[in-house]
Amino acid sequence: AVVDVNRDGRPDLAVVQAGESRVTILENRGGGRFAAGPSYPVGRSPHIIAPVDLNGDGITDLVVGSFARHTLTLLLGRRDGTFQDAREVPSGRFPHYVAAGDWNRDGHQDLAVVAAGEDAVVLLQGDGTGRLTRTGALGTEWNPHGLAAADVDGDGITDLIVSTRSAGTHGVFLGDGKGGFSARPRLKLDADIIALAAVDLDRDGVVDLAMVSSSHHAVVTLKGDGKGGFTLFGAGTGR
Repeated sequence: AVVDVNRDGRPDLAVVQAGESRVTILENRGGGRFAAGPSYPVGRSPHIIAPVDLNGDGITDLVVGSFARHTLTLLLGRRDGTFQDAREVPSGRFPHYVAAGDWNRDGHQDLAVVAAGEDAVVLLQGDGTGRLTRTGALGTEWNPHGLAAADVDGDGITDLIVSTRSAGTHGVFLGDGKGGFSARPRLKLDADIIALAAVDLDRDGVVDLAMVSSSHHAVVTLKGDGKGGFTLFGAGTGR
């Protein structure tokens, strides 16, 4: 994760070390040079890391998923560039990617985490102090993996897009602004998508998708229709 940990105006790197079950900060010394800084123990077999301000103090915190413990480790940032002692919260089995957003629009950051072992996206509600409470789960097809949060239908409310590695279909869930989500028809794409990003690729003001296919060794791009639907770029146009 890229984050200015020591608040010196230069982006540092927070790196997950799976074998060590730690997060190490690589401090930006300028000129493209980084030096190892402090490290922090996290849950065994960490897999993913996401930056988010969980307690609303303007300082970036870190969320780390632990495969072996089926938890998220929360590292709350301090103003001096260090992090508080780690706290763990249940995440669902085998957490993959995490997305952050204010699902219920109460002014506090919430989380969504892909639980591959449950074929679901687990929803966690934040209270603005760094505490998280599980409020529900969105069912997916087999072996979900990638996750992104974006307003895909232009209603000003954050939605969720989740990919699967094994099912060949991928989910779009439209947020209702109250903490709930409704599923759109699944996207059919015969590719094992391990990660995805939501971004306006053609600068038309509508969210598109870039999806990484492991088996195809490719990035697949899909054009958004502004209503929560997506089609392959150039489909039916010969481009």
